[in-house]
Amino acid sequence: MQPSPTPQAPTGPLQLVFGNGKSVPLLKERKFLRDDIPELFPSTGDPAVAVVRESPQDRNVIGLTNCSKTTWNAVMPDGRQLTIEPSKSVRLVPGMVVHFSAQSQAQVQPLSSGAAFLASKGRTIFMSVIGLLLIGALAFALMKKTPDTTAQSIENVNRAQKAVFLIHAEVGQQAGEGSGFFIDDQGHALTNNHVTMGAETVTVVLPGGTQTTAKVLKTDATLDVSLIKVEKTTGVFLKMVSPSELKIGEEIWTIGYPLGGQVSKVESSVAKGVYTGLRDVNQVFGPLGIKGYEGSQILQTDANVNHGNSGGAMVNANGDVVAVTRLIYRDLEVAKGQFQAVTGLNYGISIDEVRKRFLPGTECDGLALK
Repeated sequence: MQPSPTPQAPTGPLQLVFGNGKSVPLLKERKFLRDDIPELFPSTGDPAVAVVRESPQDRNVIGLTNCSKTTWNAVMPDGRQLTIEPSKSVRLVPGMVVHFSAQSQAQVQPLSSGAAFLASKGRTIFMSVIGLLLIGALAFALMKKTPDTTAQSIENVNRAQKAVFLIHAEVGQQAGEGSGFFIDDQGHALTNNHVTMGAETVTVVLPGGTQTTAKVLKTDATLDVSLIKVEKTTGVFLKMVSPSELKIGEEIWTIGYPLGGQVSKVESSVAKGVYTGLRDVNQVFGPLGIKGYEGSQILQTDANVNHGNSGGAMVNANGDVVAVTRLIYRDLEVAKGQFQAVTGLNYGISIDEVRKRFLPGTECDGLALK
């Protein structure tokens, strides 16, 4: 009897094939809710039962995270048995069988050749139709003299604005103001550590003027990030996406409350600029006395930032947050007595850094993946 071959990383799309014949494609970033496949995942009261994610180090590696409250079992192609405890992840390989419960199990398979053929044909037809639609849309946009992409980005940024709020923090005799933004529908939000100033609770003013409070759950002074839980929400939150997908010159919007809400305490301000790139935090700020994590990166843009914008959102044309607004380079020089007439050097904490160093392993609770 020949030994079983060593499992290889998948080289194409994967799917889960269940005993009842149902198959579910495994997209590189997907969250499975109970309602997606209720006959396969019993109701457990969890907001999500599984998350499928592509490894940031190797795109051929797809991981499955157990977001239920029960332990899963898996059998590898070589016969090895694994347990997948709640909040733990496992690498998916073809031939692997995952037992979600006594009544539900599925095998990981490559997308069948027939399905791949249909998908290819479907894509051809789809792209042909899309091509015709795009030609018509372009002609219509030119007639209107306003590109649809511009109109859509304006709509996206307007929606994103509803997820950003004003923060008041008081610690002893010290008081400060800044901005923050929601990252899920449960009230979790991000801001700067220097905005919360070591407080356990802060006051939040939502768009429209509603005042509420927030509890500070976690802080990181080196990264300059705070995670807070706001009692009331606007029902709008920002999807966190990697800034590494941005192209130099792509538009960026900063959303926040400049001058601590002196401009408006009921509505945030929006400024537009371009994405300049990712910079090494220690290379940029080290000479001025600020040290970050080794190898950590910050996003640079010329989108306008003022005092009070700290902790606000830097968003792309889709209205997704790519960075947490941090500071203006000019402020660092003033602090060191080295003032120069520097403009257009504004920085935000990359969402990649937030995920990696501040919110690791939070796929299940919605903080890292939506």
